[in-house]
Amino acid sequence: MSCQYSLLFLFLSGFAALYVSEICGRDLLEGTSCTIKLKTKNNDRPYEIRWVHLSSDALIHRKNEKIKKSTPGLTMEEDGSLTFQNVSLKNTGKYKYTFYASDGTETSGEEEIKVYEKAPNPTLTMTINCKDKNATLFCDFGNRTDLTVSWYKEDNIIQNKNNPELLLTSAHIQENKTYSCSVSNPASNEQSNSVTVSFAEICKTDLLEGTSCTIKLPTKNTDKSNEITWLHLSSDAVIHRKNGKIKKPIPGLTMEEDGSLTFGSVSLKNTGKYKYTVFNRDGTEIDAGEKEIKVYGKRTNI
Repeated sequence: MSCQYSLLFLFLSGFAALYVSEICGRDLLEGTSCTIKLKTKNNDRPYEIRWVHLSSDALIHRKNEKIKKSTPGLTMEEDGSLTFQNVSLKNTGKYKYTFYASDGTETSGEEEIKVYEKAPNPTLTMTINCKDKNATLFCDFGNRTDLTVSWYKEDNIIQNKNNPELLLTSAHIQENKTYSCSVSNPASNEQSNSVTVSFAEICKTDLLEGTSCTIKLPTKNTDKSNEITWLHLSSDAVIHRKNGKIKKPIPGLTMEEDGSLTFGSVSLKNTGKYKYTVFNRDGTEIDAGEKEIKVYGKRTNI
């Protein structure tokens, strides 16, 4: 083998060794591959080694360089360290190691790992109480109980509790700030969509001229990667967003980050049906529907 290929082989071998020798931390994400190092003195190679998972009694045992008892998904390395291929929740717990030197001297100890399921992508929804002038934000992440909820205003953390709801007062709403939430465990973290909280009320069917309001896009369609089109069927006016960028704007209309349609100040010409169409990343239509509003002129005093 030439010097060039020898160096290449040594480099690749070293890279592979580096990859498989990742040391297990205490907190692990499900699916991680890593190694619990056996703590020997002076890199001695013990004559006999046992690893026992105390929660399940799963055992891997090597004596005189031969595996006597094995456990699927676990490998004992040459130096006696314990390697996991794709840890699962059932691997959580304490692992007791016992090893013997050639003279029969026994050494034992314990190592512990905790495996966590990946945090889901939370969805943020908002309910505005116009009567009491407050709003409630809800961070939806399913039925998981192992997660911590954090709340953010303009990307600054404001609360870090296991509370999926955040109540905002009138003073908070008048700031017109953007809010989001995240859910996390010691091994993973996921951020929600962002919502701008304001007193622009949700559009009802009948509106008074000059009202500011928002037609909400159904919650299931709030993925920022989607392509979204709103079309006013009475005038063919269209507002279109793709890959987070507005391709075609309409004066007086704004598409919110979640895809909802906001009117700065409705006029009589805004009366009619508005058709929304939502596409996923590959251009497939995933939802469509219609919303209708009727705008009425203000009474004049005679």
